[in-house]
Amino acid sequence: MPPIIGRIEEQHRLDTLYQSQKAEFLAVYGRRRVGKTFLISQFFKNKGIYLEITGSKEASTREQLTYFYREFSALFQSEEASIAPQNWSEAFHLLTKAFEKIPPSQKLVLFFDELPWLASPKSKFLSVLDYYWNRHFSKMSNILLIICGSAASWMIKKVIHHRGGLYGRLSYEIRLQPFSLSETRDFFRAKQIELSEKQIVEVYMVTGGIPKYLSYVEKGLSSMQVINALCFTPQGPLVKEFHKLYSSLFEDAYRHTTIIALLAKKRNGLLQKEIQQQAQIPLGGRFGEILEELEESGFIIPLSTY
Repeated sequence: MPPIIGRIEEQHRLDTLYQSQKAEFLAVYGRRRVGKTFLISQFFKNKGIYLEITGSKEASTREQLTYFYREFSALFQSEEASIAPQNWSEAFHLLTKAFEKIPPSQKLVLFFDELPWLASPKSKFLSVLDYYWNRHFSKMSNILLIICGSAASWMIKKVIHHRGGLYGRLSYEIRLQPFSLSETRDFFRAKQIELSEKQIVEVYMVTGGIPKYLSYVEKGLSSMQVINALCFTPQGPLVKEFHKLYSSLFEDAYRHTTIIALLAKKRNGLLQKEIQQQAQIPLGGRFGEILEELEESGFIIPLSTY
């Protein structure tokens, strides 16, 4: 895999948690395509015992458990058993038994990616995670537990600011932001893509510094050719990205995209009252929650009026 570009502060934090002599619990969140999974996987791929479990959108709990057990068996067993755990309590029991056999001197990194898809309402994943962290994992000096999700508002409400069992358990949280302008320049240099500083700014203004979008840039093209290839050709990777991105993050994405479309027409933004009236969203409904979800996902920025 290619090296990690930029992310200096985040890598320093990951290394500090990895070198820790006590159990650590990290939450990583940020919008889709920003490179969360790549950062964690690449940083820990050759460090200690690394187990990555990824949630699948719209998969049933049984299917999620099957995926879990395949990854678990590949790492801890010589042959995969034919029966996956029936629930998350059984799955975490398997993890605990396997972890207890690992010497304390060997680091364990357990990474749950796309947590909102794993922790569906009826899965009881969060309550089980709560119990096993408090009862078992927090007492293991060699474990680093990482949870990650693209639905930033979900991560904040259900984990980071939640008043339930996981409240106050996190060692640290990382909100991964898009690349800065300098990191975008470093990304192109690493890819041996030659663009002038003005052209880098032009591409940055269109892609927003999202690593996934920058990865589509081809060598030998000018900034205008890049933008045309990304956004205006029939097979351009960003032509249909707007609706796909929002529908993957929000259950009722229509109202979210309506607000974004309104703001896109106003160079200086809109007042909350103006957004509510033009989007025709009742004040007593989910209006405030929708704005918060867009803000936490990095799509809008609130500013105080003078």
